[in-house]
Amino acid sequence: MMKNVIIALLFLSVLTGCSSPPKKLGESERTKAGIYVKNKSLYDSIFIAGLYEYPDTISLIDSIIIVGKDTEQIPVWLPTDKPSVFVSHQDSMTYELTARQTGLTTISYRFMLKNIQDSIIDSVSGKAVLVSTFFLAAPAVPEDDETGESYLAMEWNDNSRDCWFSVCIGSEDDSGRIRANFYNTKWKDSTT
Repeated sequence: MMKNVIIALLFLSVLTGCSSPPKKLGESERTKAGIYVKNKSLYDSIFIAGLYEYPDTISLIDSIIIVGKDTEQIPVWLPTDKPSVFVSHQDSMTYELTARQTGLTTISYRFMLKNIQDSIIDSVSGKAVLVSTFFLAAPAVPEDDETGESYLAMEWNDNSRDCWFSVCIGSEDDSGRIRANFYNTKWKDSTT
C-alpha cells in the first residue's frame, strides 16, 4: 500500500547564524569520552563526533544507542529503498523536499522552491545528519499545515554551507503518512 506523504513546511528565522560541524577528535580523546561503536560504518562521522560532548558513557550497537543506563532506538522513519517527496503550496509558492534515509544517521535531500509558473527559484541538496544528542530532549513538535495537528519529529542538520539547513522528519502517523518540515537561514525573508 502506498503511503501518503505530505509536508508541513515552516520557515523560521529563529536561526540567526550558521554553525560549524563538530570537530573530529583523536583516538586518545575517544577513549576518554567513553564511547563504544560496534560498527563505525553505520553512522556518520559528524554524528559520532557530536556524542563526545556528552559526559555519560555511550554505546552504539546497530540501530540502538545506549546512554548510561538508558536505551533508545535510532529513528529510521524514511524508506531506505526510495526517496520520499514532500510538497506544500503556500503564498503562490511550491516547496518541494525530496529525502531518503541513506544510513542510520544520515538522509540525502533536495529542496526546491518554485514560483506559480513552476519555475525553480532556488534549490539546495546535500546530506543531513541526525542531531547527535537526539536522545536528550523531546523531539521537535511542528504543526501539520493541512490538519493543524502537532506531531513528533527528529531533527537532521546540514551545516556544510554558509547557512544551516535543518530537516525535521516525523514518524508515521495512524493513517500511514510521514510528515516533514525544514528550517533554513537562507530563506528567512520567506518566513511564513
